[in-house]
Amino acid sequence: MVMMPFFRDTPRSGKQNLLEDGTVLPSKQQAPSSSFAYVLLKGLFIIVGLFVLFLAADCLANQVFAKDASDPKLFREMIGLQREEISLLRSIQQKRHDVDDTEFNQFESLIKELNITYDTQDKLDSRFQIFTSNLKRIELAQKANENTVFGVNHFTLMSDDELQPFVMPHTDLLLLLPKSENIQELSTPLPTRPPTVDWRTKHAVTRVKDQGKCESSWAFTLTATIEAARVIDGHPLEERSEQELIDCTTNHGCSVLFPDMAFQYLENEGVTVEKLYPYAGKQQTCHKIKDQRVKVQNWIAIFGNESKIADWVAAKSPVFTHTDCEKAVGLIYIAIVGYGTENKDDYWLVKSNWGTKFGDHGYIKIKRGVNSCGMGQWAMAKINGKHVSADPDAVPHKTKGFQNFDIISTYNIYVINCEHCICLQEYEISRTFLSFLSVMKVWMDIQRSGKQQFGV
Repeated sequence: MVMMPFFRDTPRSGKQNLLEDGTVLPSKQQAPSSSFAYVLLKGLFIIVGLFVLFLAADCLANQVFAKDASDPKLFREMIGLQREEISLLRSIQQKRHDVDDTEFNQFESLIKELNITYDTQDKLDSRFQIFTSNLKRIELAQKANENTVFGVNHFTLMSDDELQPFVMPHTDLLLLLPKSENIQELSTPLPTRPPTVDWRTKHAVTRVKDQGKCESSWAFTLTATIEAARVIDGHPLEERSEQELIDCTTNHGCSVLFPDMAFQYLENEGVTVEKLYPYAGKQQTCHKIKDQRVKVQNWIAIFGNESKIADWVAAKSPVFTHTDCEKAVGLIYIAIVGYGTENKDDYWLVKSNWGTKFGDHGYIKIKRGVNSCGMGQWAMAKINGKHVSADPDAVPHKTKGFQNFDIISTYNIYVINCEHCICLQEYEISRTFLSFLSVMKVWMDIQRSGKQQFGV
């Protein structure tokens, strides 16, 4: 039988390598083995290589991010960004040596929160300058109005020209009253009202939406009033379609005119739900959705008395009205969903159409009882088949971080919003006086006609 040699490799035990017959294999044919020195040297090379790679990475981080000891998380936050984004953020970081840290932190936090990026250095520089300029306006407004908390939002990043599509024009409110045969006037007083009402606690108010640059506040306030009225009438809470009203009422879509055509459309055609006709933020081709439509008739108008308006909100339902706060953002047509008193000041609880980052999660409080921005001149509500009163003992909805509310005196020089809002423009005194005279002329004409009595 042929004997095949084999090896036993046991270098650590000191045993020799033997053939099967016991013959010692010559040393020059011994199996190769790794010496301790070889293993040590190899390990040192690996450690040195890793150290060099670490130094290279640290050097690159210093060059790219201009490391700041105040931002230990910066490197980790940058991982995964595109090269152009890294370069841009480096320029932001370098600016920290030239600008106030507080301003920069606010700017950086805001663009991160809004998920905004700028693809060039010039755009970033320009936007940061706009932001700091608006911050100065906020500081001035805060000093002048201690009972209001000011903050920043997406409007803080806009220039005056960019804000123009959001800024309301001056209007004579009484000339904007709707003209419909199905509108009645409130004449009889309502029961004594509770000190506080918030229809959100009755689940009669849908979520806050964002109308964007389309001046469609009239559509949003109409749907808000309809949605609440249907809940009070015993139906489930459903969001109605603002986009259908914009597309189909021939009311010039994104305009600030009073929605007379919308009243006629609601009476004759009705309106479907938001999920079947979603909001697009611009006027489009009209589509008649047959499903889940509701026709809306019989509105009531409440004239010239904030006490009557509060009576209706307490005993019946939310209302909508028009405001005249020239050069103010947003509050053209508004939905009043409650009222109350805070720090001895009476307020209206208003639902905005500018998203949850505006005001107090989309709501603001405006001073009540002083005809703020003309809010006391008239309001409108839908008449239901039945009504329920808001719970007199209901606790007003509170959100964390809300501290004070808006104080907007009649023709005040500031339109004051609450936390996360911005005072955008100062009121021009001369225009204020002309606005007052214009409204007074309308009042005098109406009083001469004997149709309605008004006071100042």
